[in-house]
Amino acid sequence: MPAATHPPVSRLGLAARALALALLMATAPALAGRSFYIDFEAGCDRADGLSPATAWRRAPGDSRAGPVPRATRLGPGDRLLFRGGIAYRGTIVVRTAGSADRPIAYLGDGWGEGLAILDGGEPIGRPARPQDGRLAVTLPPGVHPAQGLFLDGRPLDPARLESRPSGNRHQVVVDSREGGSLAHAAGRVGFLLVAGGHVVISGFSFRHFAPAPQHGPYAGHPVVALQPLPGVTLAALDAPPSLPLPLVAPPPVPAIAGWASTPAR
Repeated sequence: MPAATHPPVSRLGLAARALALALLMATAPALAGRSFYIDFEAGCDRADGLSPATAWRRAPGDSRAGPVPRATRLGPGDRLLFRGGIAYRGTIVVRTAGSADRPIAYLGDGWGEGLAILDGGEPIGRPARPQDGRLAVTLPPGVHPAQGLFLDGRPLDPARLESRPSGNRHQVVVDSREGGSLAHAAGRVGFLLVAGGHVVISGFSFRHFAPAPQHGPYAGHPVVALQPLPGVTLAALDAPPSLPLPLVAPPPVPAIAGWASTPAR
């Protein structure tokens, strides 16, 4: 009797199996808590996220996350480890609660080099340098120079630039003989705390955040809570002193029970 033969598995079929396995591993509950790795530069949202080599690009709670992190429901004791030194561009919505003894932790100093960067802006590109040494660039459509520009990560003083409109864009010349990296504030929120509680956010640097009233009352703030939540700890966060952490809706709120914070390092 001839041996049974099986049709070859296509590459598409193998990819589907790998995705199904990643979904199963990432979404399966774990009594001891799980560690997920986030690498916005080199991660893949079809991987399982359980090691630096299989890191996700985006975190659960990010509306632009791919299939595996999007399907992952966090629970008590889970940790999300963002790669240090890498800029993450996106809003992370926190809706799930940990517990008093096993909080859900978002950690920016668990692997990589230095603190992970939560980036509230978008790069403009490398500007040209006119003959007088100044920097010249055309802003993306709809971006106004008054909405928050940054030069090498630092807020750009409007007095140091000249701008003129060109259709729905602005051409800008910056008085700078040194730096050359420009970005604009995108009006994103970094962490948006909606529900739950018993969450730790620690070890992040926040870059290119600036209030953006045209996008809403909380746009452009690193950490926003839509309501006071129990057991939320903010620790070792490097944020501009002009932006409060957290910004709680509706402001102002003089005192919030259940919040704890430690000085930024």
